[in-house]
Amino acid sequence: MRASFILGLALAILALVLAFQNTAPASVNLLFWTVEGPRYVALLVAFGLGIATVGLLLGPPLWRRSRRLRQRNKQVHELERTLEQKDQTLAQKNKRIQYLEGNWSSGSSPTEGP
Repeated sequence: MRASFILGLALAILALVLAFQNTAPASVNLLFWTVEGPRYVALLVAFGLGIATVGLLLGPPLWRRSRRLRQRNKQVHELERTLEQKDQTLAQKNKRIQYLEGNWSSGSSPTEGP
């Protein structure tokens, strides 16, 4: 996460440097429209459109993967809790068995006790 943040910050700084070093006027044609302005505006708009495109393409799959991961983590937590409860029940049953075996061999009634 930290490396991607640093890389993103470096790319953003690089884009700004590139943009501000290109202040000459430029004409941009798109279908029937022509827009004139500084070249850095066109570069920043193109950079922003690229980021938006990547976000639109990669966002939904990442969101779905994140949602599945949260669901699976919740299932793991519930299974761990169930396993802990079963371990406690098993420990109680083992104590009861040991108690009954001890009393059975000593000749007392196995129905008495914990």
